[in-house]
Amino acid sequence: MTDTNRQALYESRIQKLTSEVEALAARSARIGNLRGIAFLVAFGSLIWGAAAHGGTPSIVTGALGIAAFVWLVRSHAVLSTNEAYAQRMLAVNQRAQQRVTGHAKILPDDGADLTEEVAGQAPSDAVARRVRTLADDLDLFGRASVFQRISVAHTRFGRSALAQALLAEPDAPRITKRQAAVKALAPELELRQHIEALASALTRGKAGPTVAAALDPEPLLKWAESAPRLLKRPGVIWAARLLAVVNVSIVLAAWASLLPGHYIVPTLVLSLVVIGATRADAAAAFAAVATREGALSGYDKLLEAIETSTADAELLNELRGRLRQGDATPSRAMGQLRAAVSYFELRFQGLIYPFANMFLLWDVHCTVRLEQWQQRFGKAARDWFVVLGEIEGLSSLAGLSFDEPQYCFPQLVDEPRFLAENLAHPLIPSTSRVGNDVALPGKSSALLVTGSNMSGKSTLLRSLGVAYALAYSGGPVCASRFEIGSLRLATSLRIRDSLEEGVSHFYAELHKLKAVLDATTETLPVLFLLDEILHGTNSRERQIGARWMLAQLLERGALGAVSTHDMELCRLSPELMTHTRLVHLREDVKGQEMTFDYKLREGPVSEGNALRLMRRIGLEVPE
Repeated sequence: MTDTNRQALYESRIQKLTSEVEALAARSARIGNLRGIAFLVAFGSLIWGAAAHGGTPSIVTGALGIAAFVWLVRSHAVLSTNEAYAQRMLAVNQRAQQRVTGHAKILPDDGADLTEEVAGQAPSDAVARRVRTLADDLDLFGRASVFQRISVAHTRFGRSALAQALLAEPDAPRITKRQAAVKALAPELELRQHIEALASALTRGKAGPTVAAALDPEPLLKWAESAPRLLKRPGVIWAARLLAVVNVSIVLAAWASLLPGHYIVPTLVLSLVVIGATRADAAAAFAAVATREGALSGYDKLLEAIETSTADAELLNELRGRLRQGDATPSRAMGQLRAAVSYFELRFQGLIYPFANMFLLWDVHCTVRLEQWQQRFGKAARDWFVVLGEIEGLSSLAGLSFDEPQYCFPQLVDEPRFLAENLAHPLIPSTSRVGNDVALPGKSSALLVTGSNMSGKSTLLRSLGVAYALAYSGGPVCASRFEIGSLRLATSLRIRDSLEEGVSHFYAELHKLKAVLDATTETLPVLFLLDEILHGTNSRERQIGARWMLAQLLERGALGAVSTHDMELCRLSPELMTHTRLVHLREDVKGQEMTFDYKLREGPVSEGNALRLMRRIGLEVPE
C-alpha cells in the first residue's frame, strides 16, 4: 500500500467519524431536551398533586416523569461518553493524516522535555552528554523531530519509553524482540487507535512539557508503594465503624421520636475525637489521589485493551504476562481504585461533606478502602504503568511501519558495518524524498562527502544517524534494505556556542570532536558522523586538523562519514585513501536557476556554489 493509499484510508475514517460525532451530538441534544421536559412534567405533576388539585393521576404522572428523567439522564451520560470517544478517535485519525502528509511538525506533542528527562536518568555525566548530543544532532525531540513524527504516546510512561528506545544502546536480542512486536502491532490499526484514543483522554488538550506535569501518576505510585498507615490501627477503624452505626441509629430513633435528640451529642464528640486521630492518615491518602479520579478513569480501560489484545509476539506476550500475575487483573484493580477515589472526592462537596464526615466518619472509611487497595495492589501498580508505556512506545513504531510500508526492518549482523540501500530521511515527505546507497563495510572505513552549499550533505549524515536510532529502537528504517552491526554512534553535526558560558563556536566543536574520539576507547566500534568538520577555522588549519581527526578515527577502528565543502580536504594521503571513499552531492545550473537532485556520486565535487548563491539573492559579487 502506498502513501496515497494511507492518506485515503485516514481521510475515509475521518469522514466516517465526523458523521458519527455529528449524529451523536444531535442525538445527545435531543435527549437533553427531552430530559428537561421530563423534569418539568415530573416537577409540575408532583406540585399539582401535592396541592390536592390533581390527586392520584398527578402523582402517577409525576412518578413516571421522574422515572423518565432518570432514564434520560443515564442515556445522555452514555451518549456523552460515546461522543467523547468518537471525538478522540476523530482526532487520532486527523493526527495520523497529518503524519503521512508531511505535516507532523504542527502536532502538539514534540517531546521537547524528553531530552533532559532521559539525560537525568543517565548513569554518568558522560552518558548524559551523549544523550544531549544525539538528541540535538539528530533532531530526535523538539519541533520537526523524529519523536513528533512518530509518537502516539500520551502517558508519561509511554512518552518516556519511546524516548528511551530512540536513544537505546545496541542490544541484538532486545532489538529482535522489539522488531517482532512492532511487526505484530503494525496491522492492528483498530487496536492501536483504540489505545491512543483512550490514552489521549488522560491528557485532554495538553502536550509537550505540560503532559508530565499535568497528569504524572508518580505521586499516586509513591503512595501506592508506601506502607498503609491507618490499617495498622484496627482499634480506631472498628471504633469508627461502630460510631457511624450508632450515630445513624440515634438520628433515626430521634426522628421517630423514640429517643431525645440530645443523645447524639456524646457520640458526635467521640466521632470528632476519632476524626482528629486519623486526620493525618486521611490527609496523606487524599493528597495522593485528590483530583485524580478523572485522570484514573481511563487507565482501567487502557489496561483492559492490552490484557485482551491478541497481537502475537514474544515481547507482547511477556508484557501481557506481567499484567496477569496476582488474583485480579490490573484493569479491574484500577477500576476499584477509581471507585474508591470517587467516594473520597465527596470532600469537594462543601454542603454535604461536613455532615457526612461528622455523622458517618466518611474520611476514615474512605481511607481504609484506599489503604486496603494499597496493601493489595500497591507494589505491583508501577509495573502496570510501565507495561502500558512500553505498549505505547511499540505502537508508535508500529504506526510508522504501517504508514510507511516501503520502509524496511534492519537486518542485525555480527560484523561492525553499516550498509543501506535507498536510504533517506524519514522527516522528508515521500513525494520529495531522495534515497541513496551508503556502504561502510567494516571497521576503519569512511565516506568523505563533499558538496556545495544546500546540496544535502547535512541531511545525508542525519539520515544515517536517524536510521541508527530507529534501527536500535526496534522500528523500521527509511530504506529499502539495511544492515547494521553493534555500533556506538558519536556525532558532531550541530554546534551551539554559549555566550553565557564563554564558549565559542569553534571551541564547542572541539569539545564535540574530543567526545567522538573518546568514544573509541569504549568496547563497541564507533560510528562517527562529522558535519562540516572544523569549518570555524582557516583553510590550512582545517585541512591539517580534519585529516588528523580522520586518521585517528580510522586507526582506532571506527567507521563513519565526514562532510565538508572544502575541496582541498579531498587530497588525502595514500594510506587514508585506502580506507576512505570520496563521494559528492552537486547542483545543476541552468541560466539563473540552480537545482539539486540530492544524489550521491563518486569522487569529489568539482566546484562550489557560494558566489552563485550570493548573486542569486542580489549580492553583486564579482566573477
